[in-house]
Amino acid sequence: QLERERQAENERIEQEKKREAQRIQELEARLQQEQAEEAARKKALQEEQEEKERQLEAQKEKQRQIEAEQEKQRQLEAEKEIQRQIEAAQEKQRQLEAEQEKQRQLEAEQEKQRQIEAEQEKQRQLEAEKEIQRQIEAAQEKQRQLEAEQEKQRQLEAEQEKQRQI
Repeated sequence: QLERERQAENERIEQEKKREAQRIQELEARLQQEQAEEAARKKALQEEQEEKERQLEAQKEKQRQIEAEQEKQRQLEAEKEIQRQIEAAQEKQRQLEAEQEKQRQLEAEQEKQRQIEAEQEKQRQLEAEKEIQRQIEAAQEKQRQLEAEQEKQRQLEAEQEKQRQI
């Protein structure tokens, strides 16, 4: 009787030990599954985070490229403006040179006019001198004629005196 009770007690303890061991196994399996799921969640979350960071970096890069392009555009605009100012200054220079050339031509024309007038004045003076010379020569000619007449008169008077004496 006692032996059976002891054996029955031993069996009961053995059965309970088995159940506990099984329960421990199940709990350990559940813990592993939970850990695996947690690790999977963590990995998914990390991948999502990394993807977000990649997208953010890509956006930043895109923004940098846009800004670089805008800066390039601004420089081109600035260069065009400088070019436009250079061309405007060159055009002004050309106009000034054209004006100077016009002025030079005008002065040359005036100088030519002055020379023509001086030449005409010289010509007038020469004509006046020739006229005076002509008048002098005419007066001298008249003088010669008068002297010839006087000579003739003297000869006539001498002839008459001679005649009287005879």
